[in-house]
Amino acid sequence: MGGTTATTGGTATVTVTGGGSGLSGNAGSGTAASAGLDGACQSQTFEGTRVPLDLYVMLDSSDSMLEETGTATKWDAVGGAIRSFVNDTDSAGIGIGLQFLPLLNPDAPSVCHNDADCTGFGVCNQRFCQNAGPDFYGCGRDSDCVFNGEDLGPCEMLTHCWSNLVATGNIALCHNDLECGLADDCIPFAHCGDDDYRFCNAPGLACSGNYGPCVEEGIPSTCEDAVSCDTDTYAEPAVAIATLPAVAPAVITAITDHEPDGNTPSAPALAGAIQQAHDWAVAQADHQVAVVLATDGLPSECIADPDGDPGGILGVTAAAAAGLTGTPSIRTFVIGVFASDETDAPGNLDQIAKAGGTKQAFIVTTGNADDVQEQFVAALDSIRGSGISCELQIPMPTAGTTDFGRVNVFFTEADGDSAEVLYYAGDEAGCESGKGDWYYGEDDDGHPTKIIACPATCARFQAASGGKVTIGVGCLTVVR
Repeated sequence: MGGTTATTGGTATVTVTGGGSGLSGNAGSGTAASAGLDGACQSQTFEGTRVPLDLYVMLDSSDSMLEETGTATKWDAVGGAIRSFVNDTDSAGIGIGLQFLPLLNPDAPSVCHNDADCTGFGVCNQRFCQNAGPDFYGCGRDSDCVFNGEDLGPCEMLTHCWSNLVATGNIALCHNDLECGLADDCIPFAHCGDDDYRFCNAPGLACSGNYGPCVEEGIPSTCEDAVSCDTDTYAEPAVAIATLPAVAPAVITAITDHEPDGNTPSAPALAGAIQQAHDWAVAQADHQVAVVLATDGLPSECIADPDGDPGGILGVTAAAAAGLTGTPSIRTFVIGVFASDETDAPGNLDQIAKAGGTKQAFIVTTGNADDVQEQFVAALDSIRGSGISCELQIPMPTAGTTDFGRVNVFFTEADGDSAEVLYYAGDEAGCESGKGDWYYGEDDDGHPTKIIACPATCARFQAASGGKVTIGVGCLTVVR
């Protein structure tokens, strides 16, 4: 009896049976032979494929991704892992799309020099914690200057002693003129008018090297509230979902050209990713679509209820849960990149993964860049294989249409000599109640689009290397 191998990915042979006698609702002992299916229906063999897998990746590009890990930054290591994954021949046929977090509000200025530039978007982040002593701590508000219970505020404009810089070339941060001495002034940083990122020390005079006048507008920065908290912003892809390997160059270019910066607005970013995945799944009803949230930090922006959800995790889990319970259902895989001493991170990310229907997060431990890349690739490989063997395309007969009340699924163990008939569960809830082993994935109008194995059945498929799944059409569907 021909059938699909129960391992992940690739093309499979699906045996489609047609004609023959009907079958009562009870399958007896649960084998094809004892149920009267083996010889009752004539067989035709079709070449079928697994349900195609599409992934929408939401990639954390906050400034913490620039932290070193061994010989490279997290960003370089993760970028290398994604490059390896999209170029892997085993990824051929998978769809992939990409977006980054954080993204700026499109109405916010990309650069600010003073608070006036940021009207409607908070203050211009040119500030530092004034009581931090010789250390430098950037901040946006006074609350940013509290470290381990110690108040290092207030958060004020970044200023320096002008004469000290002129005389010595060294920057001396200051709060007021008195700290600079009687003959010196405490002034904001200045920059050259034709180059925002070239600092100068003589406002009003020309910068050397033909970079324009030295202007006292403050150092170029970004507005405190410039990060977008809008779900729709993150739903718009940087790289639209398309099939590998054709889309690989676009993914690689997008990551290469992107510069990490800012904080971590996880909740709207994940909600946007799920929105994009949902829209794609509606348009591609015969595909399975999932989101991959890859992050090195917990939420730090766009927390809807800071008092009730101070860590922001509840908002992210709510987004993941909404995706899972939606129609069509969108699973969320989570990959976390953390140091081994960040002990709270795995548990928090596990919450997001569980809410998104994927049990637990993949945790990549930093320390060596090569190890980070290798671990990240392994996580993507696991996602590539996860669940693919558990969603099968419904085979279409060579003549007529499929009667969805006459479809059966059989499973043969790798070393078995008889096919076990699997019971129809009716829906996902039937899996949980033990009613059956599989159900139909449906579009918005309730039309079956694919066959989905219940979680326990899926686990059997994935554990049975070399086992076979056979789909029969023509005999009454077996139910308990």
